[in-house]
Amino acid sequence: MNRKDDHIHLALQQRHIRNDFDVMRLPYEALPSTKIEDINLSTSMFKQTFKYPIFINAMTGGTETAKQINQRLAMLAKAFQLPMALGSSSIMLKNPSLIDTFSIVKDTYPNGFFIANLGAHHPLENVQKVVKQLNANAFEYHLNLGQELAMPEGDRDFISWRKNIQEVAQNLPIPFIVKEVGFGMNSNTMNSLHQLGVKTINVGGRGGTNFALIENARRMHAYDGLNQVGYSTLESLLMAKKIQGVDVLASGGVQTPLDVIKSLVLGAKMVGMSSYFLHLVQENDHDSAVNKLESFIEEMKMIMLSMNVTTISQLKLTRYHVDSTSLWID
Repeated sequence: MNRKDDHIHLALQQRHIRNDFDVMRLPYEALPSTKIEDINLSTSMFKQTFKYPIFINAMTGGTETAKQINQRLAMLAKAFQLPMALGSSSIMLKNPSLIDTFSIVKDTYPNGFFIANLGAHHPLENVQKVVKQLNANAFEYHLNLGQELAMPEGDRDFISWRKNIQEVAQNLPIPFIVKEVGFGMNSNTMNSLHQLGVKTINVGGRGGTNFALIENARRMHAYDGLNQVGYSTLESLLMAKKIQGVDVLASGGVQTPLDVIKSLVLGAKMVGMSSYFLHLVQENDHDSAVNKLESFIEEMKMIMLSMNVTTISQLKLTRYHVDSTSLWID
């Protein structure tokens, strides 16, 4: 089993654990003034309108197993008109014959909105190449310091990241995102990204798939301390409130409709999920996956109705309570 398939196998073994969303409470209006048919989940991002404020977060590519997963994810994205981020295309640059494990998403959903993905150590030239080959609608750099440090074959030099981010921000004609992969971001990091020209940030916080834990499972001697580093998605979203001029996406440990609604209340423009969708397509046939996602979306509407709000913009004005005694907030 190669590293990409290792990641899929180990990610499927990680189940939902307690995350910081549990310390956040939303208002409940016992006498609402609206009805379920009035709930509008549409949201605007990247100069277009999406039917729902959720997207399929980046996962995989580069193997036959990954190709099959990407095809099933693209089928689900098509059924609900969801944006979808692809897994890192680094392996495709090393072995161009693997392009079909990524391009299968466009073949399956030609009119879909897809986000190409590379690590921030890749220069602008590689970004442009991947974007062209995959006909991507947007591009994201992933920051994965915690994962690289735990990875047996991981990088130890990260000096190029800031330069590459600035060059891509200045030269890429399509939307550009910088995301974390499960370790979150503090306000200092987000400010630095904004100063480098980044306009969209995916906080990718702790609480979901732990890539330090995954890489440590592949090591002879684990660096267990790395399993605990970083900020939760809730902490990252609270710190993002201080950053002006940046659109924020939420991901990391988002498993339930309530997690999605809480992320939107905290200011996220859209909310990405990886583990939820991976389990959905791996454990269900397409029709069952569609039915379960329909129920997920219906529950989002019910939660909004219980709050007496009908739109995403109203959610962002909602009062909420967070027990912050154990949280890190800059």
